[in-house]
Amino acid sequence: MLAMEEGFVKSIFDAIVINEGTRDELLNVANLAMRCLNSNGKYRPTMKEVAIELETIRKSNIPSTVQTNTGPVPVQYGEEQSMLTYGESLSTFASFNDSISE
Repeated sequence: MLAMEEGFVKSIFDAIVINEGTRDELLNVANLAMRCLNSNGKYRPTMKEVAIELETIRKSNIPSTVQTNTGPVPVQYGEEQSMLTYGESLSTFASFNDSISE
């Protein structure tokens, strides 16, 4: 948090992340991280809010001419492994999240 307050945002990221992310992406993720570290729990974002914000950050920096990967993605659950497409993983996440919220 001190690094953010003193303007040394790059010092909180791994060098690989700095080289792959844009300035706006890094600032948005750093600001989200700061909110997650708030000592008062009622001001911290929920995991759902964090996931939505990270997805928004990711989508905002994908050029519209580039097609996102929609092929099968291996997903490991304990000792089981299944293949989900990107769309299925989002709907699975939404279903899982809805079941937790109830």
